[in-house]
Amino acid sequence: MKIILLAILTLLFACKQSPKPDKDFVDTTITENIQRTDDVKETFNTKSVSTIVTFIDSLYELKGLQTLDTITDWIVSGNQEYELGPKGLDLTNLDKYYRFVSFHFLLFKNKTAAKKQFDRIVEVGSYEQIDRSNTNQSLYWKIFSKAGSAYTLYENMIIYHDRRCNYNEKIEVPREDKLLDYLFEIKPPNNTYFIRVKCGWGQSEKK
Repeated sequence: MKIILLAILTLLFACKQSPKPDKDFVDTTITENIQRTDDVKETFNTKSVSTIVTFIDSLYELKGLQTLDTITDWIVSGNQEYELGPKGLDLTNLDKYYRFVSFHFLLFKNKTAAKKQFDRIVEVGSYEQIDRSNTNQSLYWKIFSKAGSAYTLYENMIIYHDRRCNYNEKIEVPREDKLLDYLFEIKPPNNTYFIRVKCGWGQSEKK
C-alpha cells in the first residue's frame, strides 16, 4: 500500500514540475500554421487554364463546341514583323502555351518572367503617339493587332485576347470586365494587370 501511495505522490509532483510551453514558441507555431494555411488557400484559389476556359465558354456562350489547343511551335518563321500577338514577346522562359478560340494562355516558368514580359507590353502600349517608322516602337507593331488586342497578367500567366473590329463594344467590354472580376475575384492587384487596345490601334486602356 505504501509503495502505491509513493508512486501516486511521485506522479503528482512530476506533473506540477512540468514546464509550461514558452509563450513565444506557441505564438510562433500558431503564426507558422496560419501562414501555411494561407499558402494552401492561395494555391487552391489560383485558377487553372482549364477552369478559366470553362468560364470563358460560359461567358461567351460557346456551348462547349470549341477545344483547348496546345501550341508547341513558339518560333516565328520568316521575316514577320507585324501583328504577331504574344509570339512577338521574348518567350525564352515560357513553359506552356495554349489557345482557346481567340484567347491565348502563356504560362511562364515563374511570376517574375511573366511580369517582365507584361511590363514590356504595358510600356510600349502606353505610347501617346505611334509611328510605324519609329524603330523604337517596333515591339508595339508586333504584339498589338489592328483589329484590337487585350493582355492580362494573372499569376505566372499572360492571357491574350485577339479582338475583332466588328465587336459590339457594349457587349464585349463588359465580357472582358467579367473575366477580370472572375480571375481576381473583384480584388484587382495594386499594379497594372490589364491593357487593351481596340480596333485601329487606338489609345490603350489600362487597369
